[in-house]
Amino acid sequence: MKTIDQETIDFAYDFFFKLSDVQLKEKVAEFKVRQREIHQMIEGIGKQFPRKDNVNLLWRFSLMMDYCFNTCCGNLPSIINKAILDYFKWITKEAHIHVSDTGGVDHNYYLSIVEQYDLMTFVSEKINDFFLEKILEDNIANIFILTVSAIGNIYKKEEEKIALQ
Repeated sequence: MKTIDQETIDFAYDFFFKLSDVQLKEKVAEFKVRQREIHQMIEGIGKQFPRKDNVNLLWRFSLMMDYCFNTCCGNLPSIINKAILDYFKWITKEAHIHVSDTGGVDHNYYLSIVEQYDLMTFVSEKINDFFLEKILEDNIANIFILTVSAIGNIYKKEEEKIALQ
């Protein structure tokens, strides 16, 4: 698996986090055409958030992840619903095994299995910054971490399939 470099990560963050709300909406529409099932997953997760700015922030992180993987690994094909369901079946089985010291979800484990240390560390630190700045509540920050790790793991599996062909 290729490693996503810091230059790509920094560019993606700067680009997606400087978009206006209108530009963000356009990028989300473009993403929906390429990754309909992932788009649907993110939309479903976003419906849990009481504030529109949290939904937009989730999209910025999600688009950043998508950009980084596609830049590093070549354009990934459209992810099928089965790949997403398989991931969530797996994570449901793993949830009771990988527990943090406080008894909650071990975010570090799910971030580490993406095997993109620089990207996942950067994203988790930025999410934590938004939490510390009171932009994200604790439970929403947790959902963000789990969402970006889901995207990373689903994309990683897709990249592994392509490498085997």
